[in-house]
Amino acid sequence: MSKSRIKTVLLKYHDDISSSLSKTVTISIDNPGVNNIHNIRVNIKKLRALYKLLERLSGKMFSEKQHAILFKKIFRETGKLRDIQIKTKILDNYKSAESVKKLIGYIDASKEQALKSIRNSLADFNFQKYSESENLVKELITELPSAEIENECVKFIIRSAKKIKRHLESEKSTEQIHEIRKLLKELHAASDILFLIKESKALKNFLKLVKNTEENLGKWHDNIILLVSLSEFFNNLKKYNESPGKELINLENELKHQNGVMLGYLIPEIDNLLKCIKQEN
Repeated sequence: MSKSRIKTVLLKYHDDISSSLSKTVTISIDNPGVNNIHNIRVNIKKLRALYKLLERLSGKMFSEKQHAILFKKIFRETGKLRDIQIKTKILDNYKSAESVKKLIGYIDASKEQALKSIRNSLADFNFQKYSESENLVKELITELPSAEIENECVKFIIRSAKKIKRHLESEKSTEQIHEIRKLLKELHAASDILFLIKESKALKNFLKLVKNTEENLGKWHDNIILLVSLSEFFNNLKKYNESPGKELINLENELKHQNGVMLGYLIPEIDNLLKCIKQEN
């Protein structure tokens, strides 16, 4: 692909995401539904991945944090609601049990406050500053060294995969769990960009592997955030000398078993991603 064509592709990729985020934020002020919240977060993760890529390509003359701060509050607040939505969705499969209904009520208790916080953060979003920021991003893309874009995408993917593997192999805090998910989203975004500027059958297959790993890691991540809520709920019941009930104890054991199995193949999947991208490049 020609150097000018690479920049055209990157500009379009950026414009599509940037426009989608702006549009979805506007819609979500009145309708912060499941799909809108999900789309906001996906677009922000893609933009952040692009910003990080640009930061490296520009020799750190561009700051990812300086630009991402404009939607930091939205990302934080939508994350709280997204976690509630994920947990209640999983529990819908078990809600015939009375103890599970109590757990859903416990989780849902924070939903109204989360919605209020989201509406406030969306209403406070500075569209003018965001537009100015994105115009600067466009200017930077036109000035980038085209020859380095492909190489930097590959390096970005490899670094992200190595970080994910390190996190998976270590003791995992709640923050690390979210970091792993974020890193894989960024890896996916960089892979999308690489495929757009260097289409090949091997890269198409690589993207399928990334998507599959992302789905598996998503299930693992979702189970963990539910396990955290289960632990909090159990501790709350202890204060009142109440028992969680057999159904919730069984659910906790089932989730732990599922995650043990998933972790067993997530690390090899990440190893496979590293192997594939290195072979392709």
